[in-house]
Amino acid sequence: MSQNSKKIANPEEHAALLIEQAIESLSRALDDRGSHDYSPSWLRSGEMGSGAWETSYPGQHKTLRVSFDHMLPDGSNLLDLENEKLLATIQRLAIHLRSGHISVDIGPDRWLATITWTKNLASYLILNNEIYEPKSCGFTLLDENGVKALLEDISIGSWSHALMFQERILEHFHQSIYGTPATFDITENPFELPSKFRESIIQYLTKNKLYMKSSIEVGKHIQGLVSRKYLADILGTHSSAFQHPSMRSFLRQFEPNFGDNKLLFSSRQNCANHVSHKTRFVEDAASHTLGVKAFRNHVQLLKHVLAGNAELPDYIPGRLQELSATQLLN
Repeated sequence: MSQNSKKIANPEEHAALLIEQAIESLSRALDDRGSHDYSPSWLRSGEMGSGAWETSYPGQHKTLRVSFDHMLPDGSNLLDLENEKLLATIQRLAIHLRSGHISVDIGPDRWLATITWTKNLASYLILNNEIYEPKSCGFTLLDENGVKALLEDISIGSWSHALMFQERILEHFHQSIYGTPATFDITENPFELPSKFRESIIQYLTKNKLYMKSSIEVGKHIQGLVSRKYLADILGTHSSAFQHPSMRSFLRQFEPNFGDNKLLFSSRQNCANHVSHKTRFVEDAASHTLGVKAFRNHVQLLKHVLAGNAELPDYIPGRLQELSATQLLN
């Protein structure tokens, strides 16, 4: 059993997944047309091009929902016609991975994580449109140098750094408040903002009721955490994407209700009666980089994507060398 099979929740679920994949493989082998079947039995509702899928969950009666409704950095949606090459690649890869056509042993939850990672990769290509031309070329122009540059960004601050969350948030606030793009000195120095601009952002958040409560200990809440849902909506991501210490340190600049508190608390509810030893100080968090374990996870998810070249040579580049997380960390 491979190392990745540990991602399967239990033996019954693993067996159900293998049976599901065997049925799909047999169906594929009997297909006289010699083409891929993009309507697998585990796909309960939805099809290629759909905005969402409902899929079976191996060994259980519940279903798993997959959404492709994903806002991209240029303001377009993954579902828009102009992004059809990106969407087609992501959905084809998803079907091949789930159906066992690719030599990657993952369970449904890990499969869903791979889809999410690939959607973030699409956002990264859009951010670097002049290099990768994703609307016309999809993922095909991604090369080894590009992969290393991406992983370097991720090692600094996960997807929030690679997708330039801080710069884009500042750009959003500057446009919303002043009606003009943010200047270079602002986006290049996100932790040293002019006090007038910082105060204007706080006033904007207050006026639009964009602060939420944070639980710092049992029975004690502070109203003053910048709404992660609001940030997620403007960036096209999930509210959980702001957990990296550097990102939380950046947002603390706009959370005056925390006063002189030097500890960074999570936006998630904390049931402990005391502050966790893992809670970081603001000044330390600003320069905090991604841990080795988390970085290896990103590398593994990337490898799941690149493995798709075996079935999708016209959609996923195959000229990339084998990547080693240890080498990339060094």
